[in-house]
Amino acid sequence: MHKIIAVTLFQLFVILYTANSQNIKFNRIRQEDGLIHEHCMHKDSRGFMWIGTYGGIERYDGYEHRYYISNMNRPTGVNNYTFHCIYEDKKGDLWFGTQGGLYRYLPEVDTFFSYQHIKENPNSISNDNVRSIVRDNDGDFWVGTYGGGLNRFVPDSNKFYHFVHDSTNPYSLSCDLINTLFVDSKGQLWIGTDGGGLSLF
Repeated sequence: MHKIIAVTLFQLFVILYTANSQNIKFNRIRQEDGLIHEHCMHKDSRGFMWIGTYGGIERYDGYEHRYYISNMNRPTGVNNYTFHCIYEDKKGDLWFGTQGGLYRYLPEVDTFFSYQHIKENPNSISNDNVRSIVRDNDGDFWVGTYGGGLNRFVPDSNKFYHFVHDSTNPYSLSCDLINTLFVDSKGQLWIGTDGGGLSLF
Protein backbone atom coordinates (compact mmCIF):
# COMPACT_ATOMS: atom_id res chain seq x y z
CA MET A 1 0.00 0.00 0.00
CA HIS A 2 2.81 2.38 0.95
CA LYS A 3 4.60 1.61 -2.32
CA ILE A 4 1.47 2.45 -4.32
CA ILE A 5 1.09 5.80 -2.52
CA ALA A 6 4.80 6.59 -3.05
CA VAL A 7 4.62 5.78 -6.77
CA THR A 8 1.41 7.82 -7.14
CA LEU A 9 2.95 10.83 -5.39
CA PHE A 10 6.07 10.56 -7.55
CA GLN A 11 3.99 10.43 -10.73
CA LEU A 12 1.99 13.46 -9.56
CA PHE A 13 5.25 15.35 -8.88
CA VAL A 14 6.57 14.52 -12.36
CA ILE A 15 3.31 15.67 -13.98
CA LEU A 16 3.27 18.97 -12.04
CA TYR A 17 6.97 19.62 -12.67
CA THR A 18 6.60 18.91 -16.38
CA ALA A 19 3.53 21.13 -16.63
CA ASN A 20 5.29 24.00 -14.85
CA SER A 21 8.39 23.59 -17.00
CA GLN A 22 6.33 23.79 -20.17
CA ASN A 23 4.63 27.00 -18.96
CA ILE A 24 7.92 28.88 -18.52
CA LYS A 25 8.22 31.66 -21.08
CA PHE A 26 11.19 33.89 -21.82
CA ASN A 27 10.65 37.43 -23.06
CA ARG A 28 13.41 38.47 -25.42
CA ILE A 29 15.00 41.90 -25.78
CA ARG A 30 16.99 41.87 -28.98
CA GLN A 31 19.22 44.24 -30.91
CA GLU A 32 16.21 45.13 -33.03
CA ASP A 33 14.58 46.37 -29.80
CA GLY A 34 17.51 48.69 -29.10
CA LEU A 35 19.83 46.42 -27.11
CA ILE A 36 23.57 46.58 -27.80
CA HIS A 37 25.84 43.59 -27.06
CA GLU A 38 25.52 43.14 -23.28
CA HIS A 39 28.51 42.37 -21.06
CA CYS A 40 27.36 43.05 -17.49
CA MET A 41 24.05 43.97 -15.82
CA HIS A 42 22.72 45.50 -12.63
CA LYS A 43 19.25 46.46 -11.38
CA ASP A 44 19.56 49.58 -9.25
CA SER A 45 17.59 50.63 -6.17
CA ARG A 46 15.33 52.81 -8.35
CA GLY A 47 14.27 49.86 -10.48
CA PHE A 48 16.32 50.67 -13.58
CA MET A 49 18.24 47.93 -15.34
CA TRP A 50 21.75 49.06 -16.30
CA ILE A 51 23.40 47.14 -19.11
CA GLY A 52 27.11 47.42 -19.71
CA THR A 53 28.05 46.65 -23.29
CA TYR A 54 31.11 46.43 -25.50
CA GLY A 55 30.42 49.98 -26.66
CA GLY A 56 28.98 51.95 -23.73
CA ILE A 57 26.30 51.85 -21.06
CA GLU A 58 22.52 51.86 -21.39
CA ARG A 59 19.62 52.15 -18.97
CA TYR A 60 16.40 50.22 -19.48
CA ASP A 61 13.16 51.03 -17.65
CA GLY A 62 11.16 48.14 -19.05
CA TYR A 63 9.95 50.15 -22.03
CA GLU A 64 12.74 52.26 -23.46
CA HIS A 65 16.52 52.18 -23.71
CA ARG A 66 18.57 55.24 -22.83
CA TYR A 67 22.18 55.38 -23.95
CA TYR A 68 24.95 57.20 -22.13
CA ILE A 69 27.73 57.78 -24.63
CA SER A 70 29.83 60.93 -24.82
CA ASN A 71 29.41 63.14 -27.84
CA MET A 72 29.29 66.83 -28.71
CA ASN A 73 25.72 67.07 -27.38
CA ARG A 74 26.34 65.10 -24.18
CA PRO A 75 29.77 65.76 -22.63
CA THR A 76 28.64 64.25 -19.30
CA GLY A 77 28.22 60.76 -20.76
CA VAL A 78 30.84 58.03 -20.98
CA ASN A 79 33.16 57.05 -23.77
CA ASN A 80 32.33 53.97 -25.79
CA TYR A 81 34.52 51.62 -23.79
CA THR A 82 33.84 48.00 -22.93
CA PHE A 83 32.04 47.82 -19.57
CA HIS A 84 33.19 45.07 -17.22
CA CYS A 85 31.31 45.60 -13.95
CA ILE A 86 28.68 47.69 -12.14
CA TYR A 87 28.48 48.44 -8.43
CA GLU A 88 25.87 50.47 -6.50
CA ASP A 89 26.84 52.06 -3.19
CA LYS A 90 24.58 52.78 -0.20
CA LYS A 91 23.83 56.30 -1.44
CA GLY A 92 22.55 54.95 -4.75
CA ASP A 93 25.52 56.17 -6.78
CA LEU A 94 26.61 53.74 -9.48
CA TRP A 95 30.22 52.81 -10.19
CA PHE A 96 31.25 51.36 -13.53
CA GLY A 97 34.44 49.52 -14.35
CA THR A 98 35.43 49.94 -17.97
CA GLN A 99 38.29 49.34 -20.37
CA GLY A 100 38.99 53.07 -20.10
CA GLY A 101 38.84 53.77 -16.38
CA LEU A 102 36.45 53.99 -13.45
CA TYR A 103 33.19 55.95 -13.80
CA ARG A 104 30.86 57.23 -11.09
CA TYR A 105 27.26 58.10 -11.90
CA LEU A 106 25.33 60.55 -9.73
CA PRO A 107 21.61 59.95 -10.38
CA GLU A 108 20.43 63.21 -8.77
CA VAL A 109 22.27 65.25 -11.42
CA ASP A 110 22.33 62.59 -14.15
CA THR A 111 26.07 63.00 -14.59
CA PHE A 112 29.15 60.79 -14.86
CA PHE A 113 32.57 61.49 -13.37
CA SER A 114 35.64 59.62 -14.56
CA TYR A 115 38.75 58.42 -12.73
CA GLN A 116 41.60 57.55 -15.06
CA HIS A 117 45.28 56.78 -14.78
CA ILE A 118 47.48 59.86 -14.96
CA LYS A 119 51.17 59.06 -15.18
CA GLU A 120 52.20 62.24 -13.38
CA ASN A 121 49.78 61.65 -10.49
CA PRO A 122 50.79 58.81 -8.11
CA ASN A 123 47.38 59.00 -6.42
CA SER A 124 45.41 58.36 -9.60
CA ILE A 125 44.06 54.89 -10.38
CA SER A 126 46.90 52.48 -11.26
CA ASN A 127 45.39 51.18 -14.50
CA ASP A 128 42.37 52.02 -16.66
CA ASN A 129 41.24 48.44 -17.26
CA VAL A 130 38.84 48.10 -14.31
CA ARG A 131 37.39 44.61 -13.79
CA SER A 132 35.80 44.63 -10.32
CA ILE A 133 34.56 47.08 -7.65
CA VAL A 134 33.55 46.47 -4.02
CA ARG A 135 33.23 48.56 -0.85
CA ASP A 136 34.51 47.49 2.56
CA ASN A 137 33.09 48.01 6.04
CA ASP A 138 35.12 51.21 6.48
CA GLY A 139 33.51 52.81 3.43
CA ASP A 140 36.56 52.57 1.19
CA PHE A 141 36.28 51.23 -2.35
CA TRP A 142 38.49 48.45 -3.67
CA VAL A 143 39.06 48.49 -7.40
CA GLY A 144 40.61 45.54 -9.21
CA THR A 145 42.38 46.27 -12.48
CA TYR A 146 43.69 43.97 -15.17
CA GLY A 147 47.35 44.92 -15.30
CA GLY A 148 47.65 47.47 -12.52
CA GLY A 149 46.85 45.34 -9.50
CA LEU A 150 44.59 46.47 -6.67
CA ASN A 151 43.50 49.99 -5.73
CA ARG A 152 42.00 51.28 -2.50
CA PHE A 153 39.99 54.42 -3.19
CA VAL A 154 39.27 56.71 -0.25
CA PRO A 155 36.34 58.99 -1.19
CA ASP A 156 37.11 61.65 1.44
CA SER A 157 40.59 62.26 0.06
CA ASN A 158 39.76 61.35 -3.55
CA LYS A 159 42.98 59.33 -3.68
CA PHE A 160 43.88 55.86 -4.90
CA TYR A 161 46.40 53.70 -3.04
CA HIS A 162 48.05 50.91 -5.00
CA PHE A 163 48.82 47.29 -4.13
CA VAL A 164 50.80 45.33 -6.71
CA HIS A 165 52.69 42.08 -7.06
CA ASP A 166 56.29 42.14 -5.83
CA SER A 167 58.34 39.08 -6.73
CA THR A 168 60.66 39.72 -3.76
CA ASN A 169 57.79 39.84 -1.25
CA PRO A 170 55.86 36.58 -0.64
CA TYR A 171 53.11 38.55 1.15
CA SER A 172 52.40 40.91 -1.73
CA LEU A 173 49.50 40.57 -4.16
CA SER A 174 49.85 37.30 -6.06
CA CYS A 175 49.18 38.80 -9.50
CA ASP A 176 48.37 42.20 -11.04
CA LEU A 177 45.77 40.73 -13.40
CA ILE A 178 42.61 40.95 -11.27
CA ASN A 179 39.26 39.61 -12.45
CA THR A 180 37.04 39.69 -9.37
CA LEU A 181 36.79 40.99 -5.78
CA PHE A 182 34.63 39.95 -2.85
CA VAL A 183 34.24 41.23 0.74
CA ASP A 184 32.99 38.50 3.09
CA SER A 185 30.97 38.78 6.31
CA LYS A 186 34.20 39.16 8.32
CA GLY A 187 35.29 42.13 6.22
CA GLN A 188 38.04 40.16 4.51
CA LEU A 189 38.81 41.01 0.90
CA TRP A 190 39.14 38.12 -1.54
CA ILE A 191 41.00 38.82 -4.80
CA GLY A 192 40.60 36.52 -7.78
CA THR A 193 43.38 36.84 -10.35
CA ASP A 194 44.17 35.60 -13.83
CA GLY A 195 47.05 33.18 -13.37
CA GLY A 196 47.99 34.05 -9.78
CA GLY A 197 45.30 32.18 -7.92
CA LEU A 198 43.40 33.71 -5.02
CA SER A 199 44.68 36.32 -2.57
CA LEU A 200 43.15 37.20 0.81
CA PHE A 201 43.59 40.60 2.41
